[in-house]
Amino acid sequence: MVELKTDQRSLREKQDWYLESAAKIKVSGLIDGLLKIYSATQQKTKYDRLLEKLEKIHWIERNDKTIKNLNCNIEPEVIYIQPLNPESKKNVLSFDNIISAFSDIEEPLTKRFKESLEKWQSDTNKK
Repeated sequence: MVELKTDQRSLREKQDWYLESAAKIKVSGLIDGLLKIYSATQQKTKYDRLLEKLEKIHWIERNDKTIKNLNCNIEPEVIYIQPLNPESKKNVLSFDNIISAFSDIEEPLTKRFKESLEKWQSDTNKK
């Protein structure tokens, strides 16, 4: 699970708690929640692509009428991408880390993401 923070001041303990709690219920628990949303929504089309991807990686099985959670027991790690990592936390990637890792990649989306990170390194609240 990746959380992108564009402002170092937007770090919140409550949000961290939500992410850590989501990780603890493992992938199977997250899928249970997704399936509840899917069964309740009238907008099924927007979830169908995600469900297709989950089926391809064998986290769910679908047939005409049912969707079965295959109980993937992976506990996701919470990773933060943020401007700085002043405490050298293992689960934090600073913008400099990402920019450096992508330095030789010229694929348009990666290049655009790298440019955004470079821009966001300065205070995002200043004009």
